[in-house]
Amino acid sequence: MSNKKLTSLPRGLLHKLDLLTELNLESNQLTHLDANVFTNLVNLNELKINDNNLESLPQEIFNGLKSLRFLDLESNKLKDLEPKIFNNLSNLQYLDLKKNNLTVLSKELFIGLTSLHWLHLESNGLTSLEPDTFNDLSNLYQLNLNNNKLTSLPQGVFNGLKSLEKLYLQSNCLKKLERDTFKNLFNLDELKISNNSMTYFPLDIFNGLNSLTWLYLDSNRLLHLDSGIFKNLSNLEYLDLRDNCLREVLQLNGLKSLRWLHLSLNELAHMRYHELLDLPTLWEFNINNNSFETLPHYTFEKMEQLNSLNLQSNRLEHLEPNIFNNLSKLYKLNISRNILTCLPHDVFHTLICLSHLSLGWNHLDTLEPDIFDSLSNLNELRINNNDLTSLPKDIFNKLESLTVLDLNSNKLTSFEAETFNNLSNITYLDISKNKLTFLPPGTFDGLKSLRRLNLSLNQLDDLEPNIFNDLTNLHELKLKGNYLTILSQEIFNGLKSLEELDLQSNKLTIIEPDTFSSLANLKQVDLSRNNLTTISSGVFNELKFLRQLNLQSNKLTSLEPNTFQHLSKLATLNINDNKLTHLSQEIFNGLESLYCLDLDSNYLTSVKPDTFSNLPKLEILYMNKNISPDISTDNFN
Repeated sequence: MSNKKLTSLPRGLLHKLDLLTELNLESNQLTHLDANVFTNLVNLNELKINDNNLESLPQEIFNGLKSLRFLDLESNKLKDLEPKIFNNLSNLQYLDLKKNNLTVLSKELFIGLTSLHWLHLESNGLTSLEPDTFNDLSNLYQLNLNNNKLTSLPQGVFNGLKSLEKLYLQSNCLKKLERDTFKNLFNLDELKISNNSMTYFPLDIFNGLNSLTWLYLDSNRLLHLDSGIFKNLSNLEYLDLRDNCLREVLQLNGLKSLRWLHLSLNELAHMRYHELLDLPTLWEFNINNNSFETLPHYTFEKMEQLNSLNLQSNRLEHLEPNIFNNLSKLYKLNISRNILTCLPHDVFHTLICLSHLSLGWNHLDTLEPDIFDSLSNLNELRINNNDLTSLPKDIFNKLESLTVLDLNSNKLTSFEAETFNNLSNITYLDISKNKLTFLPPGTFDGLKSLRRLNLSLNQLDDLEPNIFNDLTNLHELKLKGNYLTILSQEIFNGLKSLEELDLQSNKLTIIEPDTFSSLANLKQVDLSRNNLTTISSGVFNELKFLRQLNLQSNKLTSLEPNTFQHLSKLATLNINDNKLTHLSQEIFNGLESLYCLDLDSNYLTSVKPDTFSNLPKLEILYMNKNISPDISTDNFN
């Protein structure tokens, strides 16, 4: 009976359905229910009345539902609930009241719900709670009070919840909590107090929470935490303190099981020896987005199990030579967005398991030739957005496992031909946004696994024949924003797997007839924003799988008949913003799959009949901003 636009239930509609076990009334428009509407449903297990317009419920509405285990009242407009309204639901295990308009809860509201496991009260307008509200819920497993307007919690409010394992208080307006707020929650496993207005926690507030595994205190206004506040949380594995106002690294004594620690987005600036983090089981440590200018060499020495370390977006000017010495199991290291100008000679030499290294957005202007020599397991290396002008010839020689290398946005003017030759497993290489004027022969030799190569926004004015000859698995080649004027016939030899070629925003004036002849699998070509005045006959003849061709913003004055005749798969053709004055009747021959044709912003004055007659699948045609084109309806017959 869901989604039927019901506004009410006829009296007696359900009276004879005493064998019914499930009733779904969700997503109707019910505004009220009679007190005895469910009275005879003695075997009902599941009742869904969510997503309606109920503002209130009669006191007796659930009388007789002795077998009910699941009750969903979510997303109504309930403002208040009668005391003891659930009193007879002794077998109820799941109660959902979220997304209503409840502002207060009667302290007798949940009397009788001795079997309840899950209680959802989130996303209401609750401003306060009575001290004994939950006293009867001795078997409750999960309590959701998040996304309300609670500013405080009364003393002892959770005292009766001896079975509680999940407590969600996030996204309220809590400013203060009493020291014994959680004292009887011996089985609590997960506690979320994030996104409130807490500035301080009493020293012993977490005492007794011996089972706690997950603790979320992020997005508050914490200025300080007392030393030892977590000392009794011996089973805690996850601690989130990010996005607060902490200025000192707290001592975390006693957290012998901690695996995840988040301290990012605070105001931490100094690490003193007495704050040394003795966390032998720590697996992930995030202190990014703080204000550290330096870190002592002993900072991580008692974190032997560390797998992931994020130091991004601090103010680090240098690294101590031995700072990572004990991190032989580190897998991921992010030091990007600092102000490093150089790296100590052996700073990475013990990181034998490192797979991901991010050094981008620093001020590195030089790198030692053997800086990465010990990183034989490195999979991803990002050195983008630095000030590098050159690279030592052998700098990447030992990186046999590398698959991603990002060097974009540096100041590289050249490099030796052999610089990349040992990277046999690399799949992605980005050297865009540098100042390269020349690529020496053999630059890409040996890169048999490379699939994506980005050389955009350099100053390349010529490319050697066969420069890409070894890149037999390359799928994407980006050369946009260079100074190329001519493409020779042998420039793309070897690129038998290439699917995307971007040559936009160069200075191309001519493309030789066989330039693309070896690119049999090409699907997308962008030649826009160049200086092409003509297209050589047959230049596209071998591109039988091409689907997108962009010739926009060139200087084409005419196109030869049958220029595109072999492009039977072409779906999109853009010749916008050129200087075409006419179109021959055979110009679009062979384009049997063309879906979109853009001829905007040319100098067309007329179009001959039958010009478009060979385009059976054309659905989109742009011809704006031409010179008063005289187009007959015969063109589209």
